[in-house]
Amino acid sequence: MNLNYLGGKVESVGDFGINLDTPNNQNGIAVRDTRLDKEGKFKEKVKLDASEGIMKSKHLILTV
Repeated sequence: MNLNYLGGKVESVGDFGINLDTPNNQNGIAVRDTRLDKEGKFKEKVKLDASEGIMKSKHLILTV
């Protein structure tokens, strides 16, 4: 997963988390208490539970 901060002050972004929103409210992915690097980037391999019970849609909706 790659995220890039496009704002002007990277230092203004504190710790954040990422959740995969699913129709049945199960958590298919969770990243907690992470930070952007000095260049405003987040890059990490993330496990995703893509089983039918979790994924009923073709589109992923992530909340940061």
